[in-house]
Amino acid sequence: MDMFKRTRGRGLKLIVLDPRYTNTAQHADKWLGIKVGTDLAFVLALTYVVMKETLYNKTFVENNVNNFDEYKKHILENNYTPEWAEKITGINAQEIKTIARDFMAHAPKAIYYQGRRTAWSLQDFQLRRAQAIFSALGGGIDVKGGIVFGKKLALEWQSVDAPEYTHAKGRVDKSVAKFIGPNGSWIGFRNLVAEKKTPYPLRAMFSYKQNPMQAIPNVAKTKKMFENLDLAVTIDTMPSDTVMMSDVILPECTYLEREDPVKVIFRG
Repeated sequence: MDMFKRTRGRGLKLIVLDPRYTNTAQHADKWLGIKVGTDLAFVLALTYVVMKETLYNKTFVENNVNNFDEYKKHILENNYTPEWAEKITGINAQEIKTIARDFMAHAPKAIYYQGRRTAWSLQDFQLRRAQAIFSALGGGIDVKGGIVFGKKLALEWQSVDAPEYTHAKGRVDKSVAKFIGPNGSWIGFRNLVAEKKTPYPLRAMFSYKQNPMQAIPNVAKTKKMFENLDLAVTIDTMPSDTVMMSDVILPECTYLEREDPVKVIFRG
């Protein structure tokens, strides 16, 4: 949270969009408790305001955005208005208009951070596209204060030989599609385990760099999944929600104790 303290001291304004009042929301200038799974409607409404009021960065759009007129027509003709989004998201229409105007007023030094590991619902692919487009409308791509992709580091090539588990290949190849479900999602996998519909019994699971109990929609369903396991092992630095559901807890090193490489390269 020190990052927020330092940047807010230099004029940063932070708005958090989350159904939960999180630790990050506690440090925000404004917290919007959006209804679960309605983020796409919110972004489309922001885009509508920017298109309708011509607030976007015209120069950046002209030089970098393909099929802009087609996208603008789609947004306006479908009436993705703040009033439309208010009924879906629970966020006041005037609030949406203010945020859209403030974002573009500060662009390109404005970031719509889309978060990580967020493929939790059917709309998420289109949500990421809409968020990326909205950020681009402000011209905040690869500029100071915007989203900077950075430069590549000159690293020596290293190959890592991974053993081929041929003895398990047949079983995994035939069953993996049934485990992950028709949409190939973590939630599909979770639901199969919770409902005991897996092609063969799943008895154990390791959790590492993840807190499924807190990070995945439908906590009750995730809890049921853990209860159906004979063994749950979690590797973490903190007593997380998932740790509390585990049979075995293995302590992970903090970032100060690690010697991680900048980038790991696997040769197939």
